Amino acid sequence: MMPPVPASVPDLPQQPAIRAQSFHGRVARPGLLEILESCRDLQLSGLLRITSGANVSDIHIEGGRLRHATFGDHTGTAALTRTIMLEDAEFNLTQGTTRPPRNIHQDTAFVLQSIARVLGDAGIKVPPRPSRGGDGSGMRQAAPAVGATLGRCRLVTEFARGANSLIFLAWHQTLKIDVVVKVLLPGAEGAPHALLLTANEAQVLARLGHPAIMRIFDFDDLGAYPFLVMEYIDGQSMARLIKSRVHLHANTCLPMFAQVAEGLAYAYETCGLIHCDIKPDNLLLDKGGRVRIADYGLAGVPGHDKGGLHSQLVSKGTVIGTPTYIAPELVEGGVAKADQRSDIYSLGATLYHALTGQPPFSDPDPIQLMVKRLRELPPYPQQVWAEADKGLSDLAMRMLATDPSARPQTHREVLEQLADLNDERSKVIKRRTSFWQYFRSEQAAEGG
Repeated sequence: MMPPVPASVPDLPQQPAIRAQSFHGRVARPGLLEILESCRDLQLSGLLRITSGANVSDIHIEGGRLRHATFGDHTGTAALTRTIMLEDAEFNLTQGTTRPPRNIHQDTAFVLQSIARVLGDAGIKVPPRPSRGGDGSGMRQAAPAVGATLGRCRLVTEFARGANSLIFLAWHQTLKIDVVVKVLLPGAEGAPHALLLTANEAQVLARLGHPAIMRIFDFDDLGAYPFLVMEYIDGQSMARLIKSRVHLHANTCLPMFAQVAEGLAYAYETCGLIHCDIKPDNLLLDKGGRVRIADYGLAGVPGHDKGGLHSQLVSKGTVIGTPTYIAPELVEGGVAKADQRSDIYSLGATLYHALTGQPPFSDPDPIQLMVKRLRELPPYPQQVWAEADKGLSDLAMRMLATDPSARPQTHREVLEQLADLNDERSKVIKRRTSFWQYFRSEQAAEGG
């Protein structure tokens, strides 16, 4: 989730620079992102000069807030992103002698989180920041580990760890099935927000029961370590599938995207739910080819849950989603503009990525990446990959229309168009099969 994006960040009084003489050194990509996050956390002020060979980047910081950045001909967030992309660089913070005009107008946390997402989409691994407990020791020593039991779940294998959570494969001792247990770390950085996200996801999933939506079995926030128990999917994400195959053919895309459209239709028709973050990473495939929609942490019914978890997570003007797949109306108007057509746009961007092997838009600057979709359409899929299925390419472009009214208006409409494409494809295959059988029979007759 992205934090709120204010229209602008007001100028602040000149902050006294902290003379951090030790704040200098050399880092490899993407370590400069952590340097900027540290400047924010420590509320440093001054000029951060970054050099890499002949490249020089100047970043002015006031009280931890990013104010101004230049890198060659680039300025603002574009300069920041290109600086962070440097493979090897030296950095040095000094007291600034000038106060240049602001060219970074977004909230610092939003900018840094957006850059981290863009780097992740580009395949550059951004390691999670170490969690910071109140005693400065990081993760609590008593955090659950493999072999421990939470509720009715015995933790078997640690899948992953983030800045504020641990993910385990576990064995549910009553249901006798494998499950996934997400354990939250209350002393970690961002823990209150992570708890809200997880609680929101638990409440959302508890209301839904559909084969294309990940199931939840339990949520407990009463103990020292809140945890969520979810369905275990023995397979891979669509993002991983695309990465391994580069392009997905129609016979692979049609059943998968039909399942997703049906799941989204069910969620919307049942309780008006909007996912708000559809992307390849959030579509999980089991070994049988069945799809589950995951990560409902941002999901909600905008305007209809005043005082609820979703309204605590996001305010009216908040931009939520992932820069690569976000709908244009959410970039302009925030979550207040979200409806099912916003999810349709994100699903169209995912379909485009599956067909072509690349997202519809790309830019190292996360702000420009989002703004691009306000003023242009991506190239037609067959221009990117000539063998992309034409019917699915046409559908993807309709779903990616900048104006929501020009897209399919409901998930059911998307599902019907996918069904029509599948029927047409089946007829073609049948015609080809019949012709081939006829051709072979003629050959056999001539041979006899």
